[in-house]
Amino acid sequence: MTNTIDRYEFEAAIESVGYEDIRTDYSGRFMYGATCIAVVTGNPSSIKAALLARAHELEEEADEVSAESEEGEADPQVKEQRTLVQNLEWLAEATRSDDMGRDAVVYYPGWEFSS
Repeated sequence: MTNTIDRYEFEAAIESVGYEDIRTDYSGRFMYGATCIAVVTGNPSSIKAALLARAHELEEEADEVSAESEEGEADPQVKEQRTLVQNLEWLAEATRSDDMGRDAVVYYPGWEFSS
């Protein structure tokens, strides 16, 4: 099963960390030719932390919108935010990395960008 996340949302989550490249065709260890999202970076542990930090920010935003909306949790914007939060948390849990010498590649088996 493949999970998807919007590329813009992914980039927004990790932009503060700094990275060299985002790839969509990485095949890591034990992936047997399957491809996934990957990030080349000099600071691999910061990528997972950035994903979780962005999820926390979006959770707080969703809480505010829900509290202000007449529809509460049924508000379409709140539902969309909650789904994105969940996806960012799942993506963070799926984090794997390989050392490439000077840099590392952080990759996400089973994840691709949505269209």
